[in-house]
Amino acid sequence: MLNGDVINVDDTPVRSSERLEYDEDEPETAKRTTFSAYVRTYSNETTTVLTVNPHKDDEGVKRDGILPQFHGIVAQDFEAKFLKYGILTALCCAHLLRELKGLLALFLVPWAAGMIELLQEMIAHKNKV
Repeated sequence: MLNGDVINVDDTPVRSSERLEYDEDEPETAKRTTFSAYVRTYSNETTTVLTVNPHKDDEGVKRDGILPQFHGIVAQDFEAKFLKYGILTALCCAHLLRELKGLLALFLVPWAAGMIELLQEMIAHKNKV
């Protein structure tokens, strides 16, 4: 995975009744609620690696030990913590479309409609090819 050109990375929140904090030996048990934890997915064409972290932060990325060693393109959903890794950043089109739709619906940004159309045409062309 580390020798590839592109690595995809994404965080997914999960709920848990126990959480092991960084540098702790024993998990903490939730009393009246559940904890948030984060499953981080690192993937390319052939491999997927899942890690679990108690927080959605850069400390977890460093502890995972994958992105700090990666020197290619990091494809992600525009989280600031991922921007400092790799040599380039590629943004996930699904997330980009969501952002553009939000700009159009909430803030009436006129150019967002044209960008949505362009992105959808690009995706359709890629899928056709």
